Amino acid sequence: MSAPSRLQMASWSALERFVQQRYKVPDFVNGATNAHSRLRLFGQPEDKVRVTLYRDNHAWCPYCQKIWLFLEEKKIPYRVRKVTMFCYGQKEAWYKKLVPSGMLPALQIDDAIPVITESDTILAELEAEFGPLNSVSMHSKEAVSYRKLERALFRVWCNWLCRDHRGNKQAIVSSKEDFIQVLSHLDSVLGKNGPFFFGQQLTICDLILTPYIERMSASLYYYKNGFCIRDRTKFPNVTKWFEAMERRETYRGTKSSFHTHAHDLPPQMGGCYFDEKSATAVGAAAVVDFETSRRRSASDDPDQILSVSERHAQETSHIIIPSSSVESEGAALEAASRVLRFQKILREINPYGETATDQALRLALTEILNVQDIESSESSIVDPRSVALAARYVHDRINVPRDMSLGADRRLRSGLEKVIVEMAALCGETMGNLEKDVIPIPLEHRRDQEPTSFRN
Repeated sequence: MSAPSRLQMASWSALERFVQQRYKVPDFVNGATNAHSRLRLFGQPEDKVRVTLYRDNHAWCPYCQKIWLFLEEKKIPYRVRKVTMFCYGQKEAWYKKLVPSGMLPALQIDDAIPVITESDTILAELEAEFGPLNSVSMHSKEAVSYRKLERALFRVWCNWLCRDHRGNKQAIVSSKEDFIQVLSHLDSVLGKNGPFFFGQQLTICDLILTPYIERMSASLYYYKNGFCIRDRTKFPNVTKWFEAMERRETYRGTKSSFHTHAHDLPPQMGGCYFDEKSATAVGAAAVVDFETSRRRSASDDPDQILSVSERHAQETSHIIIPSSSVESEGAALEAASRVLRFQKILREINPYGETATDQALRLALTEILNVQDIESSESSIVDPRSVALAARYVHDRINVPRDMSLGADRRLRSGLEKVIVEMAALCGETMGNLEKDVIPIPLEHRRDQEPTSFRN
């Protein structure tokens, strides 16, 4: 039995024509920082390339992000070769020959063998060869001191996030207080000059801090009752630091999303834990996972969860999705261009079926692009429940910035969410019932993100 949908569904040819007429493909070689770049020249000739960066395919590795940012900020011409992290797939044989340990990142200067590993060692070699960033060396007295502060913050974050304190209220309170104490110290240090460690100039100290404080912001909001690092009242200087970073094109090109980090960290960190399953805790996670706030919980009081989610969405949307990224020009077109490129593979790998996935993707793209010339005779959905589940499978596995930028991710996920809600209504399902058949994101690994199909 077919059912009419209030959403339009354009043909692939109509979608492709719409995007081709409007989307300007980025300059991956000389333009803004982009996760899809394989060669970066910054306006220099290719024979000036001396550096090869080996980084993770998913753009999830925090140590890789440090090196990536340094090369981009210094505008050092380099090539990129991407490697799979172990918890997301099989390590490439060619890389194991080059780096037997399989460690990431790795770097070559002038094709030297052996390649350099360990992120701090790589940064030191880059400083020695190309000079420090804005005249501040990682070996300077101040930088060493700030590095110790970053490591102290990392330790208290891990203790709070990665240890299962459920049922031990004293341990929960203590670990949270320890984190707040170190974060407050960082806030006071940043307040001395601001917005960066050395005032207006970005230095190696900021680059070393960036990957993990980005992940702290996402993971603590998700797992720790909506805990907000970017609280203007409690941590004003940390907030200013984030805002200054987000004004930089280099950082925006490497930055991930709350949803990506909330689910890429458990296998990397050996587990991430909720302190409790209160309404606030579940509500905060729901905002990240399903931003329309329509996701129901298995709680005894789902209406309370829904109201908490809506409140969180209103109060913290600027934190989860910074204003500089939400409606960036061409975000919807970027998202559509990425789906168009990989739509055949997306249909093949989706466990809810090719037809359901095909319709889910076309419905979402037609919605976010507002395509009027749909060029399609289809006006109904044969199996709305399967379409909803297929849309949810894609929605939960969009990876920022590997797949697309933060702004494009937001637009695509919002389109997919409208499809999910509409299809649930068509088949008379509550969101809670639909949730029972959603394939969960793995916690022990992310082999559901295995990249071979897309790379080939």
